[in-house]
Amino acid sequence: MRIALTFLLVLSGSALMAQKKLVFQNDQLGETIEVKEGDYLKLRYKGYLDQEAEVENYVSEISDIAIHYIQPTKKEGLMDNRTIMLGDITGFRRMSKMRPFLVPLTSVGVGVGIYYTISANNSLNETEQLLYSLGASIGTSLLINRIFKTDIKLKMSDGWYIRVVLAQ
Repeated sequence: MRIALTFLLVLSGSALMAQKKLVFQNDQLGETIEVKEGDYLKLRYKGYLDQEAEVENYVSEISDIAIHYIQPTKKEGLMDNRTIMLGDITGFRRMSKMRPFLVPLTSVGVGVGIYYTISANNSLNETEQLLYSLGASIGTSLLINRIFKTDIKLKMSDGWYIRVVLAQ
């Protein structure tokens, strides 16, 4: 009897703590985008006094009525906790989880690679090498920002709606 009661308590506790996921759906386009906890998501929402605001980070928690983000701040030990109500969302974009790491690493790697490639040219002095590599790095950085776009491309006004379902 105790084993059955313990099993029932564990089972009901796990059902209460089950993770939820958001399903952004557009019936006109026939598209569905799923977002679960830990995914990297950019949202545009109606903020304070209905002004548009954006947040871009990993989703820390999904509830029936809101999405919770926890962002570390520049001050040590402080966290910026944001809760965005699902009804306030006006647009979204789901991105790769590796995006926050890939963009700066790619930019720095290309910049260093360009500097060493140009420095192999003996006909340029060090100042010219530095200026050429800086110019090439800026151009490459602009190209990288074009490849790794962050603009909101899906808007709720275009027929998207949100459902909250239990993750399987």
